[in-house]
Amino acid sequence: MTSRYPHLTVTYWRNRKTISNTLGVEPLSIFRSKQCRLQRASMAARRGEAIQNRLADQTAKQMTSDDLPMVTICLVTHNSQNWLEAWFEGLSQSSYPKTKLSLSITDNASSDNTSDTIERLVKKHNFSHSTKFHKSESNLGFGKGQNLAISNAKSEFILVINPDAVLKPDSLLNAVKFALYDEADICAWEFAQLPFEHPKYYDPVTLETSWNSHACVLLKTSAHTKVGGYDKNLFMYGEDVDLSYKLRLAGFRLRYLPWARVTHNSLERYGKRSEQSFRIMAANLCLRRRYGTLHDKIIGYLLFFRTQFSRDPDIRHSMKKAWPLYRKMRSNFTPVKRMDAYFPFNGFGFDRNRPNANVSLDADVINVPKISVITRVHKKTDILGESLLTVVNQTYSNIEHIVVFDKCVPYLISNQKIIQNNFSTRSEAANAGAEAATGDYLLFLDYDDLLFSDHLEGLMSAFKANPKAVCTYAISWEAMTDNRLLGRDQYMGIQVGMEAVFEPDSLKIRNSFAIQSVLIKKSAFMEVDGFNKGLDMLEDWDLWKRLAKLGDFKANSKVTSIFYTPSHLATRLKRSLDLT
Repeated sequence: MTSRYPHLTVTYWRNRKTISNTLGVEPLSIFRSKQCRLQRASMAARRGEAIQNRLADQTAKQMTSDDLPMVTICLVTHNSQNWLEAWFEGLSQSSYPKTKLSLSITDNASSDNTSDTIERLVKKHNFSHSTKFHKSESNLGFGKGQNLAISNAKSEFILVINPDAVLKPDSLLNAVKFALYDEADICAWEFAQLPFEHPKYYDPVTLETSWNSHACVLLKTSAHTKVGGYDKNLFMYGEDVDLSYKLRLAGFRLRYLPWARVTHNSLERYGKRSEQSFRIMAANLCLRRRYGTLHDKIIGYLLFFRTQFSRDPDIRHSMKKAWPLYRKMRSNFTPVKRMDAYFPFNGFGFDRNRPNANVSLDADVINVPKISVITRVHKKTDILGESLLTVVNQTYSNIEHIVVFDKCVPYLISNQKIIQNNFSTRSEAANAGAEAATGDYLLFLDYDDLLFSDHLEGLMSAFKANPKAVCTYAISWEAMTDNRLLGRDQYMGIQVGMEAVFEPDSLKIRNSFAIQSVLIKKSAFMEVDGFNKGLDMLEDWDLWKRLAKLGDFKANSKVTSIFYTPSHLATRLKRSLDLT
């Protein structure tokens, strides 16, 4: 439930478009495949399974070293000398038992000292007995090089990782433990990247995703073999999307693990514009040809046509290089029979992206102050489990979750703190939760809203950068739905009014924030006496006005939450009138 419903006016839709363009969100919706929405609905339909499997059992699985499977680390290098010291150091410091690890490395004809450096570091870190090293006489590309490395793997799992991706100490252990108890049809687990998380969409409840970035990903060896591995025709970029789509076409599903992390500063390495762009453009058109609908293929050609008139010379240059490359590869990408799977395309990208990718994550998520998340519930609904699980999925480590049951019996609770009473208003219920909170910061999460896994971490990072702020906020997606129980949305876009720079005067004309998007200092909340006890709606808007008089609201300008509103115009109009 959300307590803010904008008026349905021409200005509303104009503001939505303006804000989306200002934030550089995504391509125009005409260049976004319908498959994006269908795939989101397909993943959302499995949220009930995730709640049953994970919410009820949050106990840590006890394992000895003997219980853990062998994992083969598969690495492809090309002139990678400068990254290898850090790469091997990260692997050496991994908490995964070294006796359960083996290395399979392909060097793609490096012209620097990469080969000598690998041999030296393999000996230094005591991996000599478990390493297979192939020196190719030519540059095979990433996919073909990985296929060669993986062909040596005899283990149940393989870890595909870039030479510039450095493992965090517990990442591999956490990922393997999760994989061992995961559902049988999940075959890939993607690691989160620091300091800049990959912006693609994943379901915040199930952590399922439509494709995995293979900067670092754990794979079932059998699944990789079943689909024939990487496509050798994709030299670099797009091969991870193609393998992901092949796996899903074969009936597998893919997962994203936000708490399994690697340092992989891709923006620092490549920047926003580089030679990678023309290969991505060509790969996108090839994969549209292989997996796309007729509409997707036509849109792909329109995209190429449109880039000819771009004001950016880099884009025009990339297009001129991408088109002949596509024509050269085109015959190798014959259309597949799509079965029941959906394959998203979004401009020259693939699935939806969460802006902004250049907002960094905080590497320190351990020594942090406590955040109290407060959820109010006034009826029994299965949707509550979705919100609870998105809190469980948070990367932030110090969380207290309080669930306030107003006029209903507690249900679906595992490790949350419970308050039960008959409150006169929603505001009273929220204040009761705040009074019971032991955290220094408060976040109010309505039972039908969802948080991406970096939501609390991002908000606290904004507080670290702005310690005198009263509140921090992140950008929200508004999902207009015709069936919230199924998580099916007809439209999903940036919440209106969420400018990157907050102006207090804007609160005079609109409620700028969905309630779950704001993290509040508890001391400030108490200073203004919390929510107005007499309000049963728009209580958050009233609170923002009073808090804004105490100090600043600072932004974490990345989409890190979703709130749902009805897609039916009649329903939206009625709710707008009710709030007038």
